[in-house]
Amino acid sequence: MHPTRIIIDTDPGVDDALTFLLALASPEIQLEALTTVQGNVTIEKATRNALSVLELAHASHIPVAQGCSHPLVKSPHNAGEDVHGASGIGKAILPEPTSEPAKGHAVDYLIERVLAEPNEISIFPIAR
Repeated sequence: MHPTRIIIDTDPGVDDALTFLLALASPEIQLEALTTVQGNVTIEKATRNALSVLELAHASHIPVAQGCSHPLVKSPHNAGEDVHGASGIGKAILPEPTSEPAKGHAVDYLIERVLAEPNEISIFPIAR
């Protein structure tokens, strides 16, 4: 049986970082990419956290596409340092990422990937 191919849409705080690590460790899942949005932390921190967690897991080959810096309907609200720490990833000390975010916007990245392989990739939106 082939693993389920997924893209996770995320706002990496501690909870989402654990999700990436579990997905990477699962033989039933093939993590294809991460797309980031503002949520727990700013979009810049979210994208850096995604890249850093992948670096930690020796999975920096997995693309990370940066998305929206603000919610579509309401004002941005970060979870706050008391929940996810100043970096958004608690007190974890992560390696500096060696890879860069994918070129272009995360929405365009998702559209391109899904249209290129219809019914092959599932999107897991775990950002709040």
